[in-house]
Amino acid sequence: MNSIFLRAKHWQIFVPMIAIPFVVMTVFSIAVVFVMIQKEPKKPEDVI
Repeated sequence: MNSIFLRAKHWQIFVPMIAIPFVVMTVFSIAVVFVMIQKEPKKPEDVI
């Protein structure tokens, strides 16, 4: 059983399992911050 994972170099396993999810998480986190910054704050009367 000569699996792809057994023949892969360490960086070939690191990139899809750690690096790509980290980059995606970072991009989404920045996007959430920008959306919250652009949103106008609600008045306390509007919340209730």
